[in-house]
Amino acid sequence: MQGYCLKCREKREMQEPKEVTLKNGRAAMQGLCSVCGTKITVIGGKKAAEKIGDSDKSDNFAKVDTDSDSTPKGKRDAEGRDPVTAKIKAETKDKAKAAKK
Repeated sequence: MQGYCLKCREKREMQEPKEVTLKNGRAAMQGLCSVCGTKITVIGGKKAAEKIGDSDKSDNFAKVDTDSDSTPKGKRDAEGRDPVTAKIKAETKDKAKAAKK
């Protein structure tokens, strides 16, 4: 039985899987990651855990975004800068100049 390990950021095989009921009453499968030993919980019980093995949607979480800015390309100015960050930097410079005077 597979589940998505939040520490490894990959789908991993569960060790010692068991069915549990969460506090809100939903069925889930819990086990341990076979690599790091972190607890893995798949909400929805056995059927949901089996579907995770078939789908590749959880692989999207493992991809790392190489662009450090969170602003989409369309929201940037002509020079490729984030307008909000540029505004904050300009205000900070103005305050620093005023403090020197």
